[in-house]
Amino acid sequence: MKKALRWLGGLLAVFGILFLLGDGVAQLMDMGANINLGDASKFEFILVRFWQVGLGLLIPGSILWFATKKA
Repeated sequence: MKKALRWLGGLLAVFGILFLLGDGVAQLMDMGANINLGDASKFEFILVRFWQVGLGLLIPGSILWFATKKA
């Protein structure tokens, strides 16, 4: 179980870093990298920036990674 949690933490951290890098590249190209969490059929737009998603994945992933680290 500990090994699976460590893998999960590593995957979350890697995906978080990829989202952060993607947002950085989009900002270099003067583009906004957003994910729409709203309902497009109702024209609801709840835009979440990539860096917010990246931090949301990186922080729990890092906590899992370091919490399951072998002593």
